[in-house]
Amino acid sequence: MSQNNGALVELRELGKSLKVNGMDTKRVSLKVIVYDTLARYYLTHQEYDLFDDIAEKSVIYKLRNFSQYHPSLVVNLKLMAECNIQQSRYHEALRFYERALEVQSLNLAINHPQNRRIWYAMGDIYCKLDKLSNARQKYDVAENKNSDIDEDDILPHEQIKYEESMEILIAQISMHQHLATLYAKQNEYEKAISETNDVLDLLKEQLPSTAFEMDDNKVLIQKNIDASILINKLQLLANCYLYLGDILGSAQGDEMGYQAALNIYEKLDHYNQKSFRHKLVLSYQKLSNYYEDLSNNSDALENLKETINLEKPSNATLYRLALLNIVCNEQDEAVTIFKQLLANSSINESQEIKQILQENLENAQRKIKSQRRNSIRLSSDFHDSGSSNTMASSSPELPTHATTISTTTEQEIKMDSDKNIENTGDLSDDRAKAQAYSQLGDSKTSLKLYEKYIENQNKNIPELTIFKTQSQKIEQDMYMFDQQSVLIFFPKLLHSLVKKVREASLKNSDILKIADSYFQCALLYDKLEMALKSSLAYISAFDRYLSKSTDNIEMLTDLMTKLLNSYIDHKLTPERILEFAGQLSWSSDDKSQMRLKIAAMYRDNDIDGVGDEDGDGDTSNESRMIAVRWYRECLVNTDKVLAKAACYYNILCLYEDHIYEDDVGKNDVNNMINLLPEFSTFDRRVLLDLACRFMREYDNNIGDCDKKTNDQLQELVKTSYSKNFTENDEFTIGYYLIKCDDLSSAEKYWNSIVKQLEYGISSQVLSLIHDSHSTFDQILYAVKYPEKDIILLFDHLTKAYETIGDYYILQAKSSQTINKDGFKQASSMYKLAAHLMKRLNSDTNIINKVEKKYQEAAFQAKQ
Repeated sequence: MSQNNGALVELRELGKSLKVNGMDTKRVSLKVIVYDTLARYYLTHQEYDLFDDIAEKSVIYKLRNFSQYHPSLVVNLKLMAECNIQQSRYHEALRFYERALEVQSLNLAINHPQNRRIWYAMGDIYCKLDKLSNARQKYDVAENKNSDIDEDDILPHEQIKYEESMEILIAQISMHQHLATLYAKQNEYEKAISETNDVLDLLKEQLPSTAFEMDDNKVLIQKNIDASILINKLQLLANCYLYLGDILGSAQGDEMGYQAALNIYEKLDHYNQKSFRHKLVLSYQKLSNYYEDLSNNSDALENLKETINLEKPSNATLYRLALLNIVCNEQDEAVTIFKQLLANSSINESQEIKQILQENLENAQRKIKSQRRNSIRLSSDFHDSGSSNTMASSSPELPTHATTISTTTEQEIKMDSDKNIENTGDLSDDRAKAQAYSQLGDSKTSLKLYEKYIENQNKNIPELTIFKTQSQKIEQDMYMFDQQSVLIFFPKLLHSLVKKVREASLKNSDILKIADSYFQCALLYDKLEMALKSSLAYISAFDRYLSKSTDNIEMLTDLMTKLLNSYIDHKLTPERILEFAGQLSWSSDDKSQMRLKIAAMYRDNDIDGVGDEDGDGDTSNESRMIAVRWYRECLVNTDKVLAKAACYYNILCLYEDHIYEDDVGKNDVNNMINLLPEFSTFDRRVLLDLACRFMREYDNNIGDCDKKTNDQLQELVKTSYSKNFTENDEFTIGYYLIKCDDLSSAEKYWNSIVKQLEYGISSQVLSLIHDSHSTFDQILYAVKYPEKDIILLFDHLTKAYETIGDYYILQAKSSQTINKDGFKQASSMYKLAAHLMKRLNSDTNIINKVEKKYQEAAFQAKQ
């Protein structure tokens, strides 16, 4: 608003500053343009006194400097006519339009779009004056229905500009609306309905056919898109990209993963810095980790630096930044960071962290001195060498950065790290430093120090005895492929057993430190996806804790023995795994996640021992049927809403891709419908799409239509698509599937959400979204600009539906007998209007009013 006021002030000042005389036509033209622009503004804001004053000045200047028939006068005459219409001075408006036609006809053909628009406007005025015959006469001229107009004079359609064509269409719609209103005033409702149906016919020629289909519930456009709506949509899209980046890992691309999310959050952050800073930082952090995993350390460093610039970093982040600087041969930067960390008062709380930082600082400083010595030596060698060597050293085939120093940096860091581990003399110091490295986020070094501590301590205490035989057999399995399919569950069960024995009463002893070190190693092995090593560490931890327990934990010992023997004897089946989870008192949600993971492994044919029942040499189909059974059993055994939603999602996906639609699947759909209100908007839309697809195939299979189920689904689709997405992605199927480690289904889910969020977005807008150089404002403009006309047409369509419904109601009420058919027709029109409004994301209050009309009409139709 302030920008408008500023522009208005500038226009006024410009108008005052333009001193003109009759000889300077350019200045005169500029002055009247300023006046006409001000006149439009005042008219739009209904400031009629100011409008009259400025419009009069414009006319005077034009008459004085041009002529009484100059084309530019038409602008003033039309504006004056519109001003009088707004104030219900219709006769005065007609005179201005007649004068405009008089001037315009000297320069344009009678059927020119600009002339036609005036004829339509005059017809609208006569409708307001209740003069139907006069209105018809003007409309006939506008519609080129006068017999005295030569067909050769009619302007070909293709010569009409798009803007003029759109203006004529809107004028035609206005004509039918005004005629309908006039007929309704005269109680001629059939004619009023007919005129409004003509509006529908006009719109059917301009809008896609899907806009008129009741069984299509997809959102047509984002109506009245403003910054807040676009921000919400882009934020949701970016979150999807982050999840897909987590799932895809090194397989992600620039338009589907962390980089795509970063491109969006950078735009949002520049637009509104406070709200999206944490997401922007997260995107940079994920990209940094991603590049480091790919050994692209320079990009990893650059992205991590961005996080430092955006928010105050943690000590662990600064430590990683220093290490990346060393890897990238930026020793001076690393030294600065280590000094900054050591100057932090919080570092003094941990002597071990302080020692680690000091050692790394000294190592970095030694490297700098070494590099300087090498640089001096190389410089000396260079000056002592002949001219041929000088030429060789400057060869483009030998890049200056490809030196021994830069290529061996990572090896040197590893050697320094190993040296730091070897040089710890005190055994308790190893364990303390392992904990310190863990706090700094260096899991690998932490693991090495725990291993070193355990190795040295085991020299002084008796070795593992209770489960020695089982451990040896399990260790042999490390180099075999048996039971690989269930191996991922083994450490999870062992983890629960160790946690329970840790909770028992224990004698204070140094052995407990060894036990905890084994436990920490197990956690780190599991994090590194080393399931067997993790399992062995858990067994060793259990043994050490058991030796110092003062409680009677015979039940836990028996359970450990059964679990180990089941694994060794190849009897740790999925069913047995679930039994152990129950005996370990796993929560309902933990057991649900395990069921879903097992089902996913059957679905992907990753579990051994499935019989080839059809003899085709492939157990994929048999495994998928077992997976469906597991999903259905999970539905029965879980009370978690997200677990149920994930089960239905996977069942319907299996039907979509592999299984013939049957009655059992239809029961799944019906049961799912009852739970839909408990699911998120994301999940409802995804599940409804799958369910509707299932029912279409099911109906085709049986050659009939299950009307009840299909009607329920369609109603739910309409409800679902009337609501905007919200940022509750942690309560979605996709998030839960990631927790269950079902990444293939999670990827499919998030891709489907991306597809929904991108629905209706043009390729031009999508390219701007993915362009790292574009801005939020550019995207907003690109989204709004092409849609303004289509939005206007959809508004007219919804208005036409509602108006026809109103006319049917008036007609039914005016009848001497009860006209049920009129109420029925009205309810149909209101239903169409409400359906379209939902697809257009119209205002909820407006939709509710139309739906109330529909309910009242439907009620009257049943009386």
